[in-house]
Amino acid sequence: MLRRLDLADRIDPFTRCLRCNGHLEDIAKAEIEHRLAPLTRLHYNDFRHCRECDRLYWRGSHQQRLADQVATIRAELGMAAGPIDTASAGTAAG
Repeated sequence: MLRRLDLADRIDPFTRCLRCNGHLEDIAKAEIEHRLAPLTRLHYNDFRHCRECDRLYWRGSHQQRLADQVATIRAELGMAAGPIDTASAGTAAG
C-alpha cells in the first residue's frame, strides 16, 4: 500500500496520537506525574503527550518490537533506516 500510494517517504512513526491523530510533543514528568500509575512513575522518565487530547505516551516494554517492525518495513521499501522517535512508542494513558 505504501508503494502503490507513493507514501514511503512520509513514514514518520511514533509522532501522532493513536486516539485522535494529534501531534505528540515532549512533556516534563513533573508536569504529569500526578496522572501516572505508581509503577509507571517509578520506572519511566521520558514522556510525550498529545497536543490535542492530552493522552500520555512513554516507552513501554514493547517499544523495541515496534521500532524493529518499522525498521523492517523501511528495509522492504528500500529506505534508509532513518531515526525513529521511540519516545512515544509504547504505552498510552489518558
